Order: sequence, then structure tokens, then C-alpha cells
Amino acid sequence: EAVKMLAQKAGIRIPEKELTPAQKEKATLKDELYKAMLLASKLYNYILLNRPEGKDALTYLKKRGVSKEYIEKFLIGFAPESWDTLLKFSSKRKISPEILFKAGLVTPQKTGKSFFDKFRSRIIFPIQDPVGKFIGLGGRILGKGEPKYLNSPQNILFDKSRQLYGLNHARKAIREKGYSLVFEGYMDVITAHQRGIQNAVASLGTSLTAQQAHLLRAQAEEAVIA
Repeated sequence: EAVKMLAQKAGIRIPEKELTPAQKEKATLKDELYKAMLLASKLYNYILLNRPEGKDALTYLKKRGVSKEYIEKFLIGFAPESWDTLLKFSSKRKISPEILFKAGLVTPQKTGKSFFDKFRSRIIFPIQDPVGKFIGLGGRILGKGEPKYLNSPQNILFDKSRQLYGLNHARKAIREKGYSLVFEGYMDVITAHQRGIQNAVASLGTSLTAQQAHLLRAQAEEAVIA
């Protein structure tokens, strides 16, 4: 994926290797899941900034000192209380409930015949991989409710033990400064970046894993854990 991205930027055509039918099927599925994650992230961001349902969440973020610029930069959003906001919107964009389910964006009803939105009444923090592709969501409940934080489930795009929140924004600064600064949560990272500490990342609610350490080591030799 990194080679393809760089070749595209440089205008160089790279030869496609022949894929097996199973590999082709997996690649097609990943493309559909990436599309669903991007759509959901943009929808929730639009609701936060433009719809009455997002007003309280926007007020909360402003009280926490998050500017509109950084809401846009991290594509923070809000998932309203409705059970089918994303389902309805996605159907208009020809994205099936089955794809939404495989992306971890909807949950099947007990009957198993239909679905409902997984993220509801939550401030949404889209999670991107190191090259910026949208792979998952983190949701913080607005008001009372459990769990306080809800992450996308593990799937072929998303494994929280192998990702770091904000790394796509922090890579350049980590390499320039020679170290990364590892926080606990989304708001820590956003606040740090907004204050000019651009080498900040977070560990997605897990203890720091060996895979996350490898990601950090690929950027710089030193990591400071806050």
C-alpha cells in the first residue's frame, strides 16, 4: 500500500502482480470497508458542525478547548441518538448494511434480520492508519451511559493493538524531533497538537503493545510515555 501511494504521487506506474481469487476478494472487501469508514467519519463530522443534534457535543468540545480547525483536522464528529442515521445515509450511497457490519459500524438485531447503528449519542474520533486511511472509530458517550468509550471491533482493517491514534499527523514531527510522546487518550493528543506538540500519539486504550512499539521505533529511537 505504501509503494502504491508513493508511485501514485510520483506518477510512476508499478506492475500489478497476479492475485489469487482469494486475494482479489480480500482486496475488494478492504476497499469497500475503507469507503464505509470514510463515509461514516465525514457524516458524523458534518452532523457535529452543521446539525442541531451536534450542538451539545460541539459545546462540550469548545469547553475542552478544541478549535474548529482541529475538529476538522482530526475529523471529530458526533453520532446522534437515532438508531439508523448511518444506515439510512449509507443506503443512499449504495453501501450495504453487510459492509457496515463488517466495518464494525452497525450491530445486528437479535432477530438477525436487520441492523442498527453501533455508535449513538457519542462524540466520534475517527482512527486513521499511519498513511491516513480511515480504519476505525472511537466514541465517547455524551452525558451518562456505559461504556464511556467504545471502539470499533477488530476486523481486517482495525486492530487496536497494532495502531496508534494520531500517528498519521505526528510522523513528520516525530522524525524531526527524534522522539514520540505517547499519551493515553484522543483528547490528550488533540490538545497537544493544538498547542504545537505535533509529535504526540495515543495507544487507543490499551497497554503499550509490542506492535505499537515497533510502529514508534520505525519513526524514531526514543519514545516518552506520558
